[in-house]
Amino acid sequence: MVYVSEVEGLFPFVDPSNQILDRMYLIQEAVGDVSRQLAAATDDSHLLFVFKDTMLLVRDCALDTSRATDALARFTQAVSSSFTALDVHLDVHLSNIGIRYQAYLDCLEELLTKSIRAVDALLTLDDCVAHTLSYALIIHYIMLHVLIPLNTWLYLIEPSSRAIMLTRGRTTLASIRENVVEIEDSIRLLQSYASDARAHFRPGILSDIRGEPLEKRMELDSALEAVESHLWGSINGMEFVAQRVGWASNASMYLR
Repeated sequence: MVYVSEVEGLFPFVDPSNQILDRMYLIQEAVGDVSRQLAAATDDSHLLFVFKDTMLLVRDCALDTSRATDALARFTQAVSSSFTALDVHLDVHLSNIGIRYQAYLDCLEELLTKSIRAVDALLTLDDCVAHTLSYALIIHYIMLHVLIPLNTWLYLIEPSSRAIMLTRGRTTLASIRENVVEIEDSIRLLQSYASDARAHFRPGILSDIRGEPLEKRMELDSALEAVESHLWGSINGMEFVAQRVGWASNASMYLR
């Protein structure tokens, strides 16, 4: 995305927001994979319940990402209007910007809370997978540290679904967890940017922008419109991700 330097100053939110979106798309694919692997490995009702409960938390992260993206898009609109709608008093624009700003902060806080809960739940799920599917201690050690690595190298036999879940499946769960942790980091970065953003929207600064020539203001408005368009499109994308993750959370649908 190309946008003028002023947008980078006013909106440092764009790159971290994109990173969150990218992570959620990766999570969506991984949830589908591990759901199929788990269903092939076991029909244990407790484990399937823990899996579903955990993935619904991950789904909620996608929904909250959609809401935060929507709030950021509306915040962007409010800022853009402050220097395009000159017939409206600046104080009115500042009030609207403040409302949108707080709504965005609230969405980020909710997303962070859900992400922390999801990471904890994913750790619990991994423990549950290991406890439910592990072999007897000595057999488990030989299987995971000798036979499966050797078979991966030589490919002598097709590994069992149980072995696949204990190896590839848990690796996939770990990647989901790592992506959620990365999302947490991006949220905290966004929160720090948002805390600093008030300086960019002081009356004096916005008044100066309103005083710029029309061409300059339209250039900035066009750049912000590109940001908005990208954000609006991402909202639909996150709703789709949430739907897919919610659907894949029910691993039992893959049971034969």
